[in-house]
Amino acid sequence: MTLTSRALWHFSRRLMPCSSATVRGMCDRSDFASTKMKSMFAMAEEKIIISSFSNLGFKISPGIQVVGPITVFPNTVLHWNVKSAKHIDKHSLSLFYMLEPKLDMLVIGKGMATDKVNPDIQIYMKKKGINVEILPTEEACGLFNMLSAEDRHVAAALIPPEKIPFDSDKVSL
Repeated sequence: MTLTSRALWHFSRRLMPCSSATVRGMCDRSDFASTKMKSMFAMAEEKIIISSFSNLGFKISPGIQVVGPITVFPNTVLHWNVKSAKHIDKHSLSLFYMLEPKLDMLVIGKGMATDKVNPDIQIYMKKKGINVEILPTEEACGLFNMLSAEDRHVAAALIPPEKIPFDSDKVSL
């Protein structure tokens, strides 16, 4: 297996959830009301840690680099189709309230500290039964890592910041 194909295989292992998850409410008929997703690959039990970020994307341990906004679960990384914090809405967050079991917390990394997210997002997600923390990406990465290490059922939706302050000790991609 070449280095490139091995890297792609390793990355694809991270795209599928480790355990099965159920997506609710996708069909009208009750006998088709849920869909099961199962991992295609046997994944290691190691947890994903966000080790660094840049204005291009994120470095996920063990040695995976992902460009652009991402959603992260303890054993899964997915690309997130959001351009900036102002594009975060109930549609871009629909994945998080459709999964079973429910998340303990969703951590949203909005990019820069000055970026604005619609305050109605927290109210909307609370109605769906999910606690939400909206933080600058640097703080959101740390909170996700901490909650994941405590074996909490947590997810993060992260947007890379446009600029990284000079006093930041983060390693760029």
